[in-house]
Amino acid sequence: MNRRTPKVLLFGHGGSANRGCEAIARSTINILRQAFGGGVQVVLASLHVSEDVEAHIPHISDYVRRYGEIRRRTPSWVRLQSYKRIMRDHVRAYRFAGYPTVDYVGKVDVCLSISGDNYCCGTPHWLYVVDRCVRAAGKRLVVWGA
Repeated sequence: MNRRTPKVLLFGHGGSANRGCEAIARSTINILRQAFGGGVQVVLASLHVSEDVEAHIPHISDYVRRYGEIRRRTPSWVRLQSYKRIMRDHVRAYRFAGYPTVDYVGKVDVCLSISGDNYCCGTPHWLYVVDRCVRAAGKRLVVWGA
């Protein structure tokens, strides 16, 4: 029997300069590798990809930037703000902003939100958008690091 290698997206990660975030990412990857006998692809969506690359977290097949970059007070920034604040269409706003995590959801089997404290820091619209996109894509969503 030939089983396909599962692909898992870890998102909500703040970056490895936060040692708690790094520890959650490392231990989650170890648990996944033990569960699947090492046969798992792990994608890490991070606020600070450069910190994660420097930390040399093993067994990550790909990194995704958590946010796209739009400079303040540009026409694109004004459009983004109109989506978020006037239309209250956060899915459209984050897709417009080049929010790579949202686009990556369709490429994986399971999404793990590994930084649960993000859910209690103000109103985390970006997490709600990812959650909605995961459900819309029919993928499994696990709030893991809460």
